[in-house]
Amino acid sequence: MNKKILIVGYGKIGKRYLSILKKKKNIEPIIFTRNFIKTKKVKFINDYKELNKINGAIIATPVNTHFQYTKFFLEKNIPVLLEKPIASQLKQANELKILSQKRKTSLIINYSDLFDPNLIKLLKYISPEIKYLNKIDMHYGNNRNKYYYKVAASPSEDWLPHPVSVLIFILNKIYNFKIIEYKFKVNKKNGQLFEKFKIKFDLKKNNILLNFSNFYKTNMRKIYIETKNLSFNFDDYNKKKNNFFLKKKIKKKVSLKTSSFENVINIFLDTIEKKIFFSNIHLGLKEMKVSADIIKEISLLRKNFK
Repeated sequence: MNKKILIVGYGKIGKRYLSILKKKKNIEPIIFTRNFIKTKKVKFINDYKELNKINGAIIATPVNTHFQYTKFFLEKNIPVLLEKPIASQLKQANELKILSQKRKTSLIINYSDLFDPNLIKLLKYISPEIKYLNKIDMHYGNNRNKYYYKVAASPSEDWLPHPVSVLIFILNKIYNFKIIEYKFKVNKKNGQLFEKFKIKFDLKKNNILLNFSNFYKTNMRKIYIETKNLSFNFDDYNKKKNNFFLKKKIKKKVSLKTSSFENVINIFLDTIEKKIFFSNIHLGLKEMKVSADIIKEISLLRKNFK
């Protein structure tokens, strides 16, 4: 019997989920969108509250709607795959955590890096060595996504959850941070917003840096980690550069073809099929707190540019 998976939202991310689900056997994707589309290829609906027997829901809508949709489905014991961040407010995210746990209904936050099979494999190699950590160097951002001043999320708000979630996964806790560089620019012709910053995180004597930019000609999603005995490179935009290196001159390449979106969907469908309760919302709550503190500092710096 087919599993019915509802995708809430039909923007770029919603379409990405749909393209993967359409290739799955015994899966019937259904799209809920305010802009109703008539087609025989995929079922579109314009009232999600009238749906019966939905097996899972994927939320790919603006963050200000996340709480409303996720709460609705969790209350009906329907597992949810939710795009980051969890919600607009920490209070809402905590309420969703409590509801998910109370109902024993899965709530998976799609921090895409943490579902990338290549990064997962690299982190497994290095996890026994984390206590000997020397350095983490992260480079994120690109100019393909368009951001506009005072319209929706800023580049930093949209991107920060990705590297912050990875740092929390590795370190469990984010310690003090300092924004050591910040640049801000608004295109006077179209209002497009650009940001560039460097953040240093304090963890004993370790050097942990996060670099971000969405200025023109940037295309970065790279992580370099170094410990006493080994190091690794992760490059989401150039899989050929993914490798693991032992200081004994042993080098291994990591090049798994499954995408992070395919992997998180597989995990989500598996929890539904096997009726497993799984959630990474504890990590999500930590990410929200840290990202909110950083965004607060960035907002103050941005005011100095006016």
